[in-house]
Amino acid sequence: MANVLNIHTMEYRKSANTPDYMDGNWLINPVLPDCDKKYWKLGPCKVVETDMYGGGLMARGAVVEMSSSEKKVVNDAEKAKKDRAEKKSNREQLIQERMRKIAEDQLIAEGLMEVEGGG
Repeated sequence: MANVLNIHTMEYRKSANTPDYMDGNWLINPVLPDCDKKYWKLGPCKVVETDMYGGGLMARGAVVEMSSSEKKVVNDAEKAKKDRAEKKSNREQLIQERMRKIAEDQLIAEGLMEVEGGG
């Protein structure tokens, strides 16, 4: 059993069956930086043939912590995504409020609803 990290997606799996990951797409038991996973990046990497774990291809490389400027890019992108989601939510709420008002006005005009507060 080994911990493995996909070199394309940065997916990390603990206690994996090592022979299942000998296709050149995974680092086997990588040393990971002491930081949030979102700040991991793959350093230079190469794929080598090996007889370890029954043979196959194994990725060799290092996972390192991003620089401050790279972290800023990640943080800015996360903030922009959060801001877009908040704006979308606000738009959806505004649309719902306006649709409700239109529907209420139509019901009042049709005599199916009374004006609120007017008896």
